[in-house]
Amino acid sequence: MLLTSNRKEDVVKLYIDLETNLKLLENLDNQVEGEVLASCLFKKLSQETQRKLVEIHTDNITVSNIRARMKQEVKEERVLKSLTPQCGLKTLDKFDGFQSENTQRRLPFKGGYTAEALVSADNDRSRYSQPYCVFCDHASHFSDECQTYPTIADRKRILDKRCYVCTSRKHPTHHCQNASKCYHCGKIGSHYRALCPDKFPRGNNPGFRSYGNRRQESQRPNNGNPYSSNNLIETQEVSTSPVSVETQEVSNSNPIVGEIQGGPSSVNAGVYSNSSSISNKANQGNNHHAFVYFQTATITVLNKDSNRVCEVRALFDSGSSHSYITESLKSKLHMNDDLMTSLNMNMFTFGAEAPKTVTVGKGFITILDKKKTQKDIEVCVVPNIINNHSRSPFDNTFVSYLRSNYDLADHYYSGREEDSLNIDLLIGSDYYNYFIKGCPIKVGEDLYLIESPFGFILNGKTSVVTDREDAYQFFLKAEMPMKDLQDLKQFWSLETLGIKDSYNVSNDDLALQSFEKSLNYDDEKKRYFVSFPWINDCRDLKSNHGIAVGCLKTLARRHKDDGILKICEETFNDQIKKGVLEEVVDDREDELCHYLPYFAIVDEKRETTKVRFVMNASCRGGKNGHSLNDMLYRGPVLLENLGSLLLRFRLNKFGVIADLEKAFLNIGLNNEDRDFTRIVWIKDINKEVTQNNIIILRHTRIPFGVNSSPFLLGAVVSTHLSKFSGEIPTQLKRDIYVDNVITGVETEEELEKLVVTSRDLFDQASLNLRSWATSIKNSKFFNNLDPSITSQKEVQTVLGFSWDTYNDTLIVKHSFHYKNEPVTKRLLLSACSSFYDMLGFWSPILITLKVLIQKAWIEDKSWDEKLSDQDSVQFVGIVSDLESAASYPIPRDVNLHMPNVEYELHAFSDACITSYSAVVYLRCTSSDQTQVNIVFAKARVAPKERPTLPRLELLGALLAFRCLKYVVSSLNLKLAHKYYLWCDNMTVLHWILGDKILPTFVQNRVREIKSSSFKIDFR
Repeated sequence: MLLTSNRKEDVVKLYIDLETNLKLLENLDNQVEGEVLASCLFKKLSQETQRKLVEIHTDNITVSNIRARMKQEVKEERVLKSLTPQCGLKTLDKFDGFQSENTQRRLPFKGGYTAEALVSADNDRSRYSQPYCVFCDHASHFSDECQTYPTIADRKRILDKRCYVCTSRKHPTHHCQNASKCYHCGKIGSHYRALCPDKFPRGNNPGFRSYGNRRQESQRPNNGNPYSSNNLIETQEVSTSPVSVETQEVSNSNPIVGEIQGGPSSVNAGVYSNSSSISNKANQGNNHHAFVYFQTATITVLNKDSNRVCEVRALFDSGSSHSYITESLKSKLHMNDDLMTSLNMNMFTFGAEAPKTVTVGKGFITILDKKKTQKDIEVCVVPNIINNHSRSPFDNTFVSYLRSNYDLADHYYSGREEDSLNIDLLIGSDYYNYFIKGCPIKVGEDLYLIESPFGFILNGKTSVVTDREDAYQFFLKAEMPMKDLQDLKQFWSLETLGIKDSYNVSNDDLALQSFEKSLNYDDEKKRYFVSFPWINDCRDLKSNHGIAVGCLKTLARRHKDDGILKICEETFNDQIKKGVLEEVVDDREDELCHYLPYFAIVDEKRETTKVRFVMNASCRGGKNGHSLNDMLYRGPVLLENLGSLLLRFRLNKFGVIADLEKAFLNIGLNNEDRDFTRIVWIKDINKEVTQNNIIILRHTRIPFGVNSSPFLLGAVVSTHLSKFSGEIPTQLKRDIYVDNVITGVETEEELEKLVVTSRDLFDQASLNLRSWATSIKNSKFFNNLDPSITSQKEVQTVLGFSWDTYNDTLIVKHSFHYKNEPVTKRLLLSACSSFYDMLGFWSPILITLKVLIQKAWIEDKSWDEKLSDQDSVQFVGIVSDLESAASYPIPRDVNLHMPNVEYELHAFSDACITSYSAVVYLRCTSSDQTQVNIVFAKARVAPKERPTLPRLELLGALLAFRCLKYVVSSLNLKLAHKYYLWCDNMTVLHWILGDKILPTFVQNRVREIKSSSFKIDFR
């Protein structure tokens, strides 16, 4: 937005631009209030507006104040214009290199006369002794004698949107009650004397029409002429606010229409919208249509990566939040899928109440204007924007007239048959204001020319009668799904119960295929070597050398005096000695390579590695560049195994954990990918970082920080263990998560066998299994192990839990500390996310916090808006309970380690108006002892729509069934004979046990509960 002047036209334009941008930001739930934005906007205001704001609000000026003041000024300007005959109408001036010298012509204002009084004076020449022309502002002749504007079309253009009978702005022509008589033809209440169709030529501008005698004209046949005046109708305004997501119809009819005797002289094409359609028997089968003509232009686009250039037809749409291209244009430009990112979007189809989430590609193209100026824009790829449509009639004479005076941006109005009608590019509000500049130039009643770097764009609406009713739909706006909002909705979404079925991503299969092709084993080195899973085997990456050097300078400056640089130097020297890194000797400039910036993570509390280097593989080389992570498949995600690992960890008599030493750095990287993992280091840490004091290294192993590294490590470990048969390889493969082994044994002998066998297995892959810890007390074997492979800490960390090995108990960890700050929605989410409870031990406490979060969301609280005193007190109580829970020990061992133990799993469900929950107990029974423990629990917030209590109870029963099913599959208790599901609602039990036809909502959930593969006793 440019700095505005005191001219009211500039104030109006600034207000429109400001509201358009702010509404788009508010639509995406962005905060528009702020001192910085208010200050920037205040500087762009005119001095008159600034003084008014200071007078009203002194120094407390906000964005809301600015918007309200500008709205008031625009409203006042409109009122003034309606009371005076002045208008700021632009005349048709010749186009000159994207800049038009538009003059303003104003109707004269004399004293306190209204427009009606002025025209009445002109109609009655005897009233004024001196002649005066309202069109050219000369006193040498009367208005109907004007030769500067001889045609009706020219004169109506000067009159702007006035009534063509009395020239008033207060009403349209067809509502005029003036019964004055025309000086030339004698008709009463038909037209202003200077617009008499019997006296003056109409002109060739189809944007205007003569109304004739309105009372007689309504009964006059149109003789099939689609452009006759009585066929023209009014349209309702269609909101283009970005707040609503709409679809528009595009009709195959005339793009530029008006009143031309004899109808259209030629056929051509345009893009427009069919707003309404009314049938009239007098039209002899033809249909009335009001058309809105969208802003189209012919634009040259370039793909810099492939150097492909295409000329396409583009649509400018300020109601779209993004810009789009079609798949056809993407193919023509040879855009590489590997260089594009994927984006999930919510798209609304016509008439749909809910959006459809689709995944689209996202990339960059370059726009060239007529001066060859380039502009890079980011676009999403969709199958099509507007469906193909045939050419439709428009008046070639009028278009030729415009083309002779203006450089029209859309070449398709030239009428060439070889030109395509397809819209392959949609430029949305993200770049709309960059290309659309200047004020519209009026060329018809509702037709305008808009200035752009591509020429003048025709835009507006008019009316026509046609016998064609072809219609096409296209979307104007796609809504970006907000990830945080989706995550929050999982609190109360019906189907996301926290236990999800396994899902497959097609990219995972491609990553596995790439891994299998590149995997090889070096017998001499006893090491596995792999390659990165490149997307489409593309390695087109920028060097990033300058960024890497800059990050190294930052690292050296930050740790200049704390001794970390010395530790880093020792670590790098050790890795070079062990072959983890190697020096790049021959650094050719033409060689394809990629440098990784990195940072050092210092953790003095760690028993082993105090400093760990993390490679920043997400660093992009410039705006249009791609990072290493962008070019790689991530590989299968293993996080869904966490709950099962913890459940099994509680079954054995003694818990056992270990981890693989520097696991990532012990998986070899094939030679062809090593140059994409280059790093820079300092030759002498006591000197400044200069080009002569830099050494270039590259990884020979999988670096930590690459998105596919966890997958490659897991895949190598799984492949290696699959080579061996037996109980221990199977146990290790089942109980390993990335580089951590979480398992257990029943006896000390089993522990010895596990340690010896597993270390030998991993040693064959050059992996060192160390940091062993167990809950066995005073184990002679364990105490005699080499201290370098055991952990001396009494409290270990196991997948987010603290494990006290001496007492064999688990403690839930959290990182939230309440400091008596104001309770806001942001604070609620922070507290909820800081409490890690994978097995649901503290669900009764956390569910109250989640209900409070839902309440804040329903009340539409802003992120930092303080909650009510009642909610704040409730939150303080919840925090106190959570802190108490964090110190409460949970027994790790839940099993009876006796012969002939029978296992029973009992799932209980319950619900209230705000939530529903489920808990699973493991009951172990021997001949003389019974033990019951909670093994899994889940609580969910009720949907905002608040179903009936029986339905909420049914949701609780479904949650209990899913929890029970999950525990059964995780524990794999072959000896478990009985499974129970307890529900305290008789209605739900009748639904489950009965055979009656039930409502769809109920039936679908009952069907799932009855689909169990094991027998459940419902109680």
